[in-house]
Amino acid sequence: MTTPLVDREGFPRADIDVASVRTARQRIICLRNDVRDCTEAIAASLPFLLPRPEKADEAAMDVDGAASDATTPFALVDGVAPGSPAASAGLRRSDRIVRFGSIDASNHDHLKAIAPVLQRYENVRHRTL
Repeated sequence: MTTPLVDREGFPRADIDVASVRTARQRIICLRNDVRDCTEAIAASLPFLLPRPEKADEAAMDVDGAASDATTPFALVDGVAPGSPAASAGLRRSDRIVRFGSIDASNHDHLKAIAPVLQRYENVRHRTL
């Protein structure tokens, strides 16, 4: 992957098929990107697929290790576009998000976990998240 395809004088090497090597390298790069994307998607989905241990007498721990409960906000609404689904649902600027579907302060992963939830409910009408 890192071996030069040209000789010291800048000409294509004669001992290898440069076009085939470039094609193979491109395919490997694409496959690596696919593996990375799949790994990220799996990591984002794991909190939804694996059961979370819950204890009724203890508060959940958030990503920073601090105790959180069902009322700890994890996001602050910075703005709402007029006429958007968020606006029609009554969301306003400076609202604090406590829960979004299955996402809360203990599992939002710096808001990365919201994307899979949004994708599940995209183009779904009259459904409460």
